Amino acid sequence: MRLIDEVLAYDPTGATIACRALPKADSIFASEGKVPAVLALEYMAQTVAAYVTLHRLTQASASSGEVKPRIGFIIGARKLRFHVSDFEPGAPLTVVAHMTWRDEATASFDCAVRLEEQTVASTQLMVYEPPEPAEHS
Repeated sequence: MRLIDEVLAYDPTGATIACRALPKADSIFASEGKVPAVLALEYMAQTVAAYVTLHRLTQASASSGEVKPRIGFIIGARKLRFHVSDFEPGAPLTVVAHMTWRDEATASFDCAVRLEEQTVASTQLMVYEPPEPAEHS
């Protein structure tokens, strides 16, 4: 289920991405007309996934390769903070992720969710993308 509404900016040189999420009143996560702030963790994870996908697309277009969807996992969320308890439906949230470290299969991203100028959630996500399984003929 895609919860990110659009990519606002992507900077492969600076290893940063910004996305927009608009909490929905009719979301399966909504309760009493509001969306719980814990959903910000998924907003941040999907923003990281968007970064990884755009990075792979950029590399593939340079080498004329094909990009297929791949699975990834959150393996840790350090210093996870929520500064609000919920979000108003339609409130435009800006979700920012900055890659601080990576190797072949894992990476670390500093992430934040902002409502206007206020940070409403933040964490350092550790993510893992397993190698693609060998194709059998």
